[in-house]
Amino acid sequence: MTTHRHRARGLAFLLAGLLSGPAAFVTACGDSPPPAPPRPDYGPLKALLRPRITEAMAEQHIRGLSLALVDGDEVVWAEGFGVADEAAGTPATADTVYEVGSVAKVFTATAVFQQAERGTLDLDAPIARSVPGFSLQPRFPNAKPITLRHLMTHRAGIPQLLAGYYADEPLSPEARVEALRDESPAYPPGTVSAYSNLGFVVVGRAVEVATGEAFSDALRHSVLAPLGMTSSSFRLDPDLVPRLAKGYGVTPASELPPTWLESEAPAGSLRSTVMDQTRFLRMLLAGGTLDGVTLLRPDSIAAQWSPQGAQTPLDLDLRIGLPWTLVDLPLTHGESVRWVDHSGSTFHFQSDLALLPDEGLGVVVLSNTENAGPLVEALARQVLVLALKAKRGVTVQEPPAEPQVQPSSRPDAELRALEGLYSTGNGPMAVRFDGGKLTLRLGDADVELVPYAQGYFRARTGDASLWLSFQRIDGHDVMLVHGVPFGRLLWGERIQPTALHPAWRARLGRFGVPPGAKHEALEQVVLREEQGFLFAELSGPALGDTNLLGVLRTEDAAHAVAVGLGRGMNEVIRVQQEPGGEALYVKGIRLPRRPDAPCALTSATTASRRRGATHSPRR
Repeated sequence: MTTHRHRARGLAFLLAGLLSGPAAFVTACGDSPPPAPPRPDYGPLKALLRPRITEAMAEQHIRGLSLALVDGDEVVWAEGFGVADEAAGTPATADTVYEVGSVAKVFTATAVFQQAERGTLDLDAPIARSVPGFSLQPRFPNAKPITLRHLMTHRAGIPQLLAGYYADEPLSPEARVEALRDESPAYPPGTVSAYSNLGFVVVGRAVEVATGEAFSDALRHSVLAPLGMTSSSFRLDPDLVPRLAKGYGVTPASELPPTWLESEAPAGSLRSTVMDQTRFLRMLLAGGTLDGVTLLRPDSIAAQWSPQGAQTPLDLDLRIGLPWTLVDLPLTHGESVRWVDHSGSTFHFQSDLALLPDEGLGVVVLSNTENAGPLVEALARQVLVLALKAKRGVTVQEPPAEPQVQPSSRPDAELRALEGLYSTGNGPMAVRFDGGKLTLRLGDADVELVPYAQGYFRARTGDASLWLSFQRIDGHDVMLVHGVPFGRLLWGERIQPTALHPAWRARLGRFGVPPGAKHEALEQVVLREEQGFLFAELSGPALGDTNLLGVLRTEDAAHAVAVGLGRGMNEVIRVQQEPGGEALYVKGIRLPRRPDAPCALTSATTASRRRGATHSPRR
């Protein structure tokens, strides 16, 4: 379901020529009203992009894609490309149903703001007031209470997922909240943005309590039905099944967890079409009203599109609304235009919903292929950039692909001071200084970090470049990645060896789901000690064909913490003594000790490779 978008936007289209802008405004004489400005001509935009979309899909083996462009209250382009079902030869159209992943979160937020307008929900009150029975194990005595605002900006410190991915029946938000009571927070609220689908499940439970309805019913009655979104649902209604696109990806459809979307419904179970999504876009662009029906006040929409948590130093240049991603796109004449969007993904589907709200433009792009994420996001951007040119005659200033800096020399002592093991979302990565060079262990290779001016380092990986810098922020030694359009983003934290509790040294080895038990998102953890660190190698269906390597810090005989900052880090692993022996509990998943021979282990300094859109968890 989504990453707040912490992945690079890729596959930027080459823009061939500029579209002509509207004619100049002519003031009318006398009492006659001024003539309406001419309608933008979007024909050249479509003619330019259609062949490029088809070509990119063929090159990247993307099966199907649908998009729609909105200008004010009008849908000016809606079209499908490729196939919804390859075997059946069913074409993708504007009415094909897709899983939209974390785009669902902005619909959940809409329901929250509806209740806030009625006084039944308070974004800044402790969430326990809105969700009876909500609690976590105490860990940060002086922490402020978790609020809806924390949850909707992914700054609540809620673990990213819990057991139950493969449950026989969908788990309700109430059941998820109940299961959370055995878990510990990862961070004090407001510490850092750490994307959590589970946090949005708690938001959905607040909607249930406020409305007195099950979540999917509440969203149907309060958002989808009033907007006339008859081809959208938070549970897969039988009448949508014939139009649902078949998904394509690494994991066969027969092996996907059957109920995981419904178990995380508020975070990502929405199925929809691009035409239905245009109704949502039109409502937002019109200040909350569509076809005479008002869903939100304009000030509620403005609040969703306002940056939150500016006092969070570790979030650096990341700007988050409630829960939209916010970016200012510079124009060539010196001004900027406001961009808001939310992307999403499930196992096989990719999506992006984006607006230039001050220009009255919005776009939605949906695909049924796992690796389509970069194309979907790049296409959403390029459609709006070209639409802005057609409508206003202004051009977005595309930022340089790389920082405009020159190589520079650094004293050896300065480079040596950066050495260490950094915990990242892609596993631990070692930075070393040897032979006058600084290197980063990236995958199975040591990549040189070449120093540049202004504190940058450049790592070349094939034809691509990775731009990094190192800083100390809020008491943490961090490694930053620099990308477009978000600027500086947190990538890793330098970690130090700590004393290993004797009880944890005694339990080095393998823990896993017992044979014959139901599948879980994670099914095995191997613990080992190396170079003063306690490493945990995680594997399971939710990680696809990868093993995720992490570093643990033991807190006492029964608790260890995944060291680092960001999504899935600083979460607590606990041990319970049971009649059959010890069992680890990781994200609520029970993993008893496995006495059989351990499987092969990855080197501690080799980063665990993830595919571009990993399966744990979805955005």
